[in-house]
Amino acid sequence: MGKQITNFLACCIFLFLTLPMILLVFNVKNVGSPLVGNYDKSAKPYLTTKSWMKGIYQASIEKYFSDHIPSRDFIIRFYNSFRFTFMNHVIAEGVTVGKSDVLYQQMYIDAFLGRDLVKSEEIEKNVQQLRMVQDSLKANNKLLVFIIAPGKASVYPEYLPDSVKWQQASQNNYSAYTLALQKAGCEVVDFRKWLLQIKPTLQYPVYPKNGTHWSGHLLPLLMDSLKKYIEFNSTFTLPSFTFIPGAETTKDLKYTDNDIGEKLNLLCEPDQWKLSYPIVSFSKPIAKKPNLLSIGDSYNQSFWGFYPFFQQLFGDSTQFWYYNNLIGWPDELQKKYIDVKSLDLFDEVMSRDIVFIVSTEQNLKTFSFNFVNEFYPYVKYGIKRYELDRSLMIRKIKGSPEWSYKMNEKSVSNGIPLERMIRMDVEWLLFNQ
Repeated sequence: MGKQITNFLACCIFLFLTLPMILLVFNVKNVGSPLVGNYDKSAKPYLTTKSWMKGIYQASIEKYFSDHIPSRDFIIRFYNSFRFTFMNHVIAEGVTVGKSDVLYQQMYIDAFLGRDLVKSEEIEKNVQQLRMVQDSLKANNKLLVFIIAPGKASVYPEYLPDSVKWQQASQNNYSAYTLALQKAGCEVVDFRKWLLQIKPTLQYPVYPKNGTHWSGHLLPLLMDSLKKYIEFNSTFTLPSFTFIPGAETTKDLKYTDNDIGEKLNLLCEPDQWKLSYPIVSFSKPIAKKPNLLSIGDSYNQSFWGFYPFFQQLFGDSTQFWYYNNLIGWPDELQKKYIDVKSLDLFDEVMSRDIVFIVSTEQNLKTFSFNFVNEFYPYVKYGIKRYELDRSLMIRKIKGSPEWSYKMNEKSVSNGIPLERMIRMDVEWLLFNQ
């Protein structure tokens, strides 16, 4: 009996190893689902005398055939599944498998444990500047909303692996910043605190088992809270919306609710927790919707990906700046890869009614994604004074043929549009005179 099992296993291994050749003979090109993530296949290389003599072609053609073996994706998924099932290990970079196979991104664990602490002096400076920017914008009938989103590790520490001694964690950037923000009198929407409070009462989990972002069923609750906050703290009115319960599911997960799980590239998806997606209905558009500039990390995408909250509640010039580096939404601008640093920060902010800063715990170390630090000089100078002095100096430049000529030369040599070049120079002159 033992010999028969050994022979059977040997046959299975032989068939598995020869599978690529069998599929190649029968011209079967695809087996199983394509891989998700960073698994780009190399292009067929061109043969040249130089590439042959240097051995470049040989290495490239070997890589090409390896990438295009018919069963490649299946074999990789099989190998990943074997390691996940029997070793509780995943290939995906930065992913940690917790108890009950709950998936975490390591950076959120590190932030929860306080492995990225910011110095107290820097925290103090940042919150003081935030308070001044908030007050200054409010005086100009604009609302700056600082939003703290939780990380999965802080909401579900009970599923962290035993190797993570989370009970021993004392201080992290969240605890340090929230204390400093409170002392400075900053206005903060602390979704981490709120979600931990209501966690026991929620019918569905705050985070999907195999996801790293808050689950879609929370978005109507979150936006309802933000809507009330905005209308209570400003003169703006947002369109109304209602939501009713949706159907339960463990299979048809939406948007980011399986964003870690799908990147594991297993043969079968890991088990999921039950989730549900409320049915949201929006009222008729109001006459004037406030325009929003939202700055932050990938948690922002939930506000337009699960439900069209950004589209329905805010004006047409609403934008999201990903990490304060690139315009990440709307899609037609995202596709252009527009560098935020090429825009006029002062004009962009002053043309909006509301500014969101949405930061998860792990991004508090780069407080406000440097937005507060970049906008603070305008506040320190005085927003009204800056608007007036800038206008006067721009008129002086354009009224001087010699100055205009020099600015045009500078614009051409730096590859920056003339109007933007003039504003940059004026800003430098005003801040350094």
